[in-house]
Amino acid sequence: MTYRYQFYESERWRLKLGVTAFVRDAKVELSQQGVTASDSDIGVVPLLSANIEYALAPRWTALVDFDGLVSPQGRAIDAAAKIRYDLTDKWYVSAGYRVFEGGVDNDERFAFAWYNFAVVSLGVRF
Repeated sequence: MTYRYQFYESERWRLKLGVTAFVRDAKVELSQQGVTASDSDIGVVPLLSANIEYALAPRWTALVDFDGLVSPQGRAIDAAAKIRYDLTDKWYVSAGYRVFEGGVDNDERFAFAWYNFAVVSLGVRF
């Protein structure tokens, strides 16, 4: 869940800052020769959130979404760069690149992951 406050808007730019409550299920499981060990930790991680939009042309917008935070115990980063096209006043389609990276490094566990995606989205404003 994310809350962002729009603190700047001009003819071309729109800037928002906020916070995200990231619910994660950090399950680590290892199996070898019929023996399985599992450790699960479900929790909420608070992240900083930012959104930057730039109007390229009528109906075309470049945007960057970022949610992330780094601490001594680990980090979580979810960021995307996309181009959006407004089909109507309510409907839009976008495409771009998204990266999700994070993990934990503490006395109990060490686990990190890094995922890269091509994304295509269809959205509606209400």
